[in-house]
Amino acid sequence: MTSTRVSVQTNVRVDEERFALIVTTRIGEVTATTAIHRQQLFRRIGGIRFATRGSVQEVAHLASAMTYKCGAALMPFDGEKSLVEVPGGIPISPAERARIVEMHLQDVTDCDAGATLGPDMYAGEDVMSLVGASPRWADFVTGRSVAAGGLGIDSNGATALGLFAAFERLRSLGNIRLGTSSIQGFGAVGAELGLLLYRAGVVIRAISNAKGCLVALDERGLDLEELHSLRAACLSSNEVDLELQRYGAVRLAESRYYADQPEQIYRIGCDMFVPAARTMVIALTSE
Repeated sequence: MTSTRVSVQTNVRVDEERFALIVTTRIGEVTATTAIHRQQLFRRIGGIRFATRGSVQEVAHLASAMTYKCGAALMPFDGEKSLVEVPGGIPISPAERARIVEMHLQDVTDCDAGATLGPDMYAGEDVMSLVGASPRWADFVTGRSVAAGGLGIDSNGATALGLFAAFERLRSLGNIRLGTSSIQGFGAVGAELGLLLYRAGVVIRAISNAKGCLVALDERGLDLEELHSLRAACLSSNEVDLELQRYGAVRLAESRYYADQPEQIYRIGCDMFVPAARTMVIALTSE
C-alpha cells in the first residue's frame, strides 16, 4: 500500500470547542482523521466510518457528542470519532478497509494509548473483526462479531434497542402522541429501529436513504417486516436504494411511491421523526 504521511495537532479549536488531539493519516488519496475530544479518563471510544467526503468539523462534532453520550450512560470513556475519506470510492473488500484502519490506528495509538475504535459506516463487524483478530490491535477495537468474540452490536441492533427503550419510556408516560413515524436513513440503525417500532404498532409513514424516499399514502403505513428483509438481502447501500425504488414502482397501486428527492421525507407528517442518516444531513444555517 502507498506510504503514509501523518500530522498531529493538540489543543485544537473547532467551532466553539477545544479538542485534545486530532490525528490525520494520509495514504495516497485516502485521508483518515481521528478527533479526540478529551483525555481526562483512562480510555477514549468512538466509531470509525468510511465516506467519499467529509470534514474535520463532522469528526469533531461527533467526538464531543461521544463524550456527552458516554457521560449520560455512565460509561468511563472520553469521546473520539474517526473518518476515512476515500474520494475515489470506498473499497469493496473488507480486508482493504481493515488494512486502512490498522494503518491509521497505529498513528492514533502512537499519540494516545487509550484510544479505542468502534464500528460505523462501512466499518462494521466484518472490518472490526479483521482488525481485532491481530493481538496487536485486540485491545484497541470494539464492535467485533459474535464469531470473533464480540457482542455483535450490528447484527443485534444494539443502538436501535437503546432508542427503542427511550421510545417505550416516552410511551409509558401516556401524554405524548407516538403513533406514526418517518425514518431518515434506512441503515444499520434506522432499519432496525423501524422494525421495532413497526412491531410495537407504530405506523411508518416514510423511509429515506441518500438517493430517495419511500412513502405510504394510506393509514396502514409501510410494511417494515417486508422492507427489513429486503434490505438484509442487499450487499450495499446503493443496492438498498435501487430495491426501495423498485418496491415503490411495483406498489404504486397500493398507495406507495418512491420519490427521487430524499428531502421529500420532511414533507411527510408524523409524530416521531427519526434522524438516522449521516451527520450534517440535517444542519442549521443562518443567513
